[in-house]
Amino acid sequence: GCGLGDFSARFPDRFFDVGIAEEHAAALAGGMALGGLVPVVVMYSTFSQRIFDQLWHDVALQGAHAILCLWQPGTEGGNAAARLLFGDTVPCGHLPMTFPRATGQEPISYDEYSTGRPALDRFDPEKNSFRSAWIDAPLAPLYPFGFGLSYTDYELSDEALSTEMLTEDSEIEARCTVKNTGNRAGEALVQLYIRDLHASVVRPVRELKGFEKLSLAPGEEKIVRFALTEPMLRFMTPDRGFASEKGKFEAYLSMDSQSGKALSFRLV
Repeated sequence: GCGLGDFSARFPDRFFDVGIAEEHAAALAGGMALGGLVPVVVMYSTFSQRIFDQLWHDVALQGAHAILCLWQPGTEGGNAAARLLFGDTVPCGHLPMTFPRATGQEPISYDEYSTGRPALDRFDPEKNSFRSAWIDAPLAPLYPFGFGLSYTDYELSDEALSTEMLTEDSEIEARCTVKNTGNRAGEALVQLYIRDLHASVVRPVRELKGFEKLSLAPGEEKIVRFALTEPMLRFMTPDRGFASEKGKFEAYLSMDSQSGKALSFRLV
């Protein structure tokens, strides 16, 4: 399972929990008590992903109005955070890594390899008997690679490919419409992922191949276009070459690494 309680009791010298420290959780609990009176924002500074474990989940995610991840902001970090918190600028960052739910989910990555028995439901362990999944926790991370929120909302629609056939000398246009459905101006980050369905070696379930940031006024919509080419499909082969293989692929246009509709095409 995903829990580490038994392991830490038997091997205390080998146990390392990457969750937040107890004293930090206690400070969070005190701040959450004000949640019904004033807006509560958790500002989170780190140089890597840490585990939003159950204690953090109960205290912060259920009580805070927002979480602002500052990473290592430097000497001007305070001014930058103040501008964000007071609405002088709008958040537009997206996660460059995956945030797991528990220590036992590590290692975890958006570009994981596919398996012979993939999970039927990444959020419901009870539907994944005899599958490549946890039995006591969801397979999906808490926050996926590429995830990010803003003071406004965006909606993708009309995802399509210009053709379903790709050759070494041609390209496919992948396009969609992105709309700002909120009442604040903002910057949307549309991401392009691909998946190789039938290769001679195991390939990731998704690979980031491009992204586009667009400034959108409230209610404004724009068309985003990406060019899919044969070099984007190449990978390291068993004979130490770097090449693509003809076959079926999927493209995804989304706002993070776990959403989006599959768009099928072939390399011929």
